[in-house]
Amino acid sequence: MKKNATIVLFFLLIANSLFAQLSTVSYATAGNTYAQTFDGLSSSSSVTLFTNGASANSNPLGPYDLSVSPTNVAGLAGWQVYRIAGTTAANGTLTLGLSNGSSTSGNFFNLGATSSSDRALGLLNASTLSTAAIGLVLTNTTGSTLTSFTVAFTAEQWRQNTGTNTFTFKYAMGSGASFNDISTPTTFTTASTGNFSNPNTGSAVALD
Repeated sequence: MKKNATIVLFFLLIANSLFAQLSTVSYATAGNTYAQTFDGLSSSSSVTLFTNGASANSNPLGPYDLSVSPTNVAGLAGWQVYRIAGTTAANGTLTLGLSNGSSTSGNFFNLGATSSSDRALGLLNASTLSTAAIGLVLTNTTGSTLTSFTVAFTAEQWRQNTGTNTFTFKYAMGSGASFNDISTPTTFTTASTGNFSNPNTGSAVALD
């Protein structure tokens, strides 16, 4: 059974206008379902997002669009990772690491059994990445006002430790360039029914 990284702060943005700075998912038909498995992630390599001031993104915090350089993952338009806080957030190396749950450093991770094409996206929190976000940006291109939406996801824990951490699910809706970037909206709504806390605690060990 797959298990996810320990803590994540998840953002869902729904924008009414499309801007070019970062990619978004175009939601064009009301009632359609958007789904993501993350199986487009590599099963063989990690990607450095930021190191020692050199990055495709001049901001060491991000957010980093997973569909463009340096990750270039096909099918992940609209997905972003963002380092919010950490002891070395100003200049610390940030990666999308490859892991089967054995990694102990704080980072974003591409998770799965060794060499498996069945992947998951998550993170492990530590002092270098004490608070972080994984988010999806959807753009309403239906031509109509959408008054409701349903979100479902499967959360997996790939590593346990003695502490309990929580996915905090938040969303924001609006228009303008700030809604194309998970770091910039000033107001998010917390939907606590989407929160998830790791069910397994104990000695630090990978879970499978």
